[in-house]
Amino acid sequence: MSKIIFVCHGNTCRSVMAEYIMRHLLVKAGLAESVRVDSAGCKSKGGEPMSEGARRELAKNNIPFDNHRSKVFTAQTYQQADCIIAMDGGIVSKIERKVGGDPDKKIRLLTDADGSPLSIANPFNTHNYSKAYAEIYRGCSELLKTFGAEETFINDAEDIIPPVNDSPYKRLIAIGDVHAAFDKLLSLWQKLSVTEGDLVIFCGDYLYGMGDADKNVATLHWLIEHAKKKNIIFLRGNVDDTYLDCLFDEQGKMFRGFNSRVSRGIKIAAIKEPYFPQEVYTFLNNLPLSYQVTVGGRQYFFCHAGINVDKPLNAQTKSYLIDHPRLRSFYRNYAGEAVIVVGHKSPKKIFGDPNLTMPVKVPQRNIVMLDTGAKKEGALSAVNLLSGRYWQS
Repeated sequence: MSKIIFVCHGNTCRSVMAEYIMRHLLVKAGLAESVRVDSAGCKSKGGEPMSEGARRELAKNNIPFDNHRSKVFTAQTYQQADCIIAMDGGIVSKIERKVGGDPDKKIRLLTDADGSPLSIANPFNTHNYSKAYAEIYRGCSELLKTFGAEETFINDAEDIIPPVNDSPYKRLIAIGDVHAAFDKLLSLWQKLSVTEGDLVIFCGDYLYGMGDADKNVATLHWLIEHAKKKNIIFLRGNVDDTYLDCLFDEQGKMFRGFNSRVSRGIKIAAIKEPYFPQEVYTFLNNLPLSYQVTVGGRQYFFCHAGINVDKPLNAQTKSYLIDHPRLRSFYRNYAGEAVIVVGHKSPKKIFGDPNLTMPVKVPQRNIVMLDTGAKKEGALSAVNLLSGRYWQS
């Protein structure tokens, strides 16, 4: 069992809120039996009750707590802990003076989602308990991931992660086939918390002819809006290419004769938004077939389906990039240094393993597969190629 100890000055505000927040999160994550949580203060005297402001914030946010009495951080406390979380840099210094440094490298600050350290101002002085609570909750949520909650990594991740990140982006995120699974798209996007500091590449196939017309339209609206952002790239899939040819002529005018749930949805939406069909055409028509980026000397090549292993990356043709009957040779024979990131085919189908419901790196091949069956019962998946971590809707 691991033991975390949160530490502030008096153990009546910040560290005790952190203790109860973390306990609550561990229970929700099913990790309460594997991680023990406590708190303490750097003052020479203990036995004081939790501050009224801290009690109020915990109660307001439905965080269970009991009749807490403050404890004093000592050298023995240090020895008993596996991880010591200080509420600010000054507390780090006080702990180190008490125990003669940090010989076992246990002391750290809470961090934000991007890894930035969180220095929690003492609400006893600022009187802003709500701000302190929000920052502590955010930091505890990130800390929770280090104990296995919602933190999953693609197999053989070390083979795809660059040695250094010399790009202007903190994360390089690839997302699999959406197939009009609009609810799953929103769920995944919320989990990703994308910022302008991320580069996001969608690997194609955004519509689904057998899907709900409203969800196809909602998905298209979302895609068109997000395509305006420079750090979000949408690639072309075989489904997108098919609908581009079937729905529109070369001038972008919709064919009247073609009838499907997708076309019906677009036509109905056009009653209120006359320019919507043209926006759909422009979006589909401008989708690139591939995208390349190099980070830390490692090349990443994104496309929908795969590549012709007998040709260099800069000589690939549309037939392979979005679909081809010989794609199985790509999975079996690709031996290049570049990491090829694709959707289109699910790992379950390619490898015949029903348990492969997550993104995978093909063994002995620099290929990452992202299509996990969102159009049916599966999840919509994303991978950060710079860390190997993946998320699912």
